[in-house]
Amino acid sequence: MPLSLNKPSTRIQAIKQAKAANDMATPVSGCNQPQSVAKDYFYSHSAIKQGKVLAIGIHKPLIDGRPEGIAKHKIRKLLFHYVNSTKYRQQLAKGGYRYTLDGKPAGMISPLHMEEANANH
Repeated sequence: MPLSLNKPSTRIQAIKQAKAANDMATPVSGCNQPQSVAKDYFYSHSAIKQGKVLAIGIHKPLIDGRPEGIAKHKIRKLLFHYVNSTKYRQQLAKGGYRYTLDGKPAGMISPLHMEEANANH
C-alpha cells in the first residue's frame, strides 16, 4: 500500500524511512553544519583563539585560505562579529600590537583606532 503524503504523520514516516534507507540520517544540527565548519576554520587561527587585535586587511588571507565549500560571506560575518565584540574593542582601546593569523606582530594599533575604540565601548 503506497504512503499518502497528505498527512503530517505519514510525511514524517516517509522522511524517516528515506533517511534509514540512505543510512546517512542528518543530525538535528545538520542545517548548521556549514556554519560550524566556518567557525572551526575561523577559530583555528592562533591570534583569533587568543582574542588578539588583528592586522589591517586580515580578511584577505582569511578568505583566500578558507577550505572549499565555505562561502566568503560566512567568513566576513564571523570576522564582523569578532572585531565588533566588546572584548576586542577593549583590547583595541588599550593599544599595542596588531597580529597576523598565526599570532605574529604586524604593526602597532594607531592612536586614531584606539580613540575610536574608546568612543565605541
